[in-house]
Amino acid sequence: MRLETIRQVEQVKRRHEERAEQLLRARDAALEAALIAADAARETLATWRAEMPARQASIYDAIIGQLIDREGLEGCQAAVAALRAHENVLAAKLAEAEAAARQARDARAEAEAGLADARRAVAKFTDLIAVLQRAEAAEATLRADAELEESAEIRGMAAGLEGGDDEWSEAA
Repeated sequence: MRLETIRQVEQVKRRHEERAEQLLRARDAALEAALIAADAARETLATWRAEMPARQASIYDAIIGQLIDREGLEGCQAAVAALRAHENVLAAKLAEAEAAARQARDARAEAEAGLADARRAVAKFTDLIAVLQRAEAAEATLRADAELEESAEIRGMAAGLEGGDDEWSEAA
């Protein structure tokens, strides 16, 4: 009964291990997606920054050599400020993507630790089952040996009765 109960607990632990493996696979996929998103955000920002001087030059080229009023100058400054604001938005998106990748990395590490714990729990019960099986086998061997010894004693006593060598026949 005890061994059967432990086997049932081992099966429960194995199911926990399977769920931990599934969780780790899901965390791996989430981490991969987060890393891809961070790389894409990094590439987008790098491209924007590389193109920024050309974009600013095109704004300034439109007014260079011309006499412009204050409104035109403010419009030009607003366009350059909009370029920089967009760069800041892209930098913020990169920071968010990198934070998400760090969180995904942490979640994966947590899932990996959970899987290791689950595997240790299964191993404990597997080892316990092996020990109990060896104990049962040793106990069965001892019982068989005891039965053989008892049988040999009974045969010896029976042989003694037939030969008249036992103590009861002498007393009579």
